[in-house]
Amino acid sequence: MSKVVVMKHLEIPAARACLVTEQTPAVEAFGFVDSVNCVFADESNVVDKLKYLFAHRDELERITEAGYQLAHTRHTV
Repeated sequence: MSKVVVMKHLEIPAARACLVTEQTPAVEAFGFVDSVNCVFADESNVVDKLKYLFAHRDELERITEAGYQLAHTRHTV
């Protein structure tokens, strides 16, 4: 898999959905921070992280809103 940022990395939070993605230097360079404005996960922990977020909706909403703000303030054309 490519380790670069693609449009989905911005489209997902811009649509007010929570970005769950692999942690890469490119994603971090775009301003994404784990559990702040996205969720970094890999094959070993994605299910556990999703279970946690679905059980803690307030935290999921906070991360989602922060991702939305990042996309709309730093990554618009």
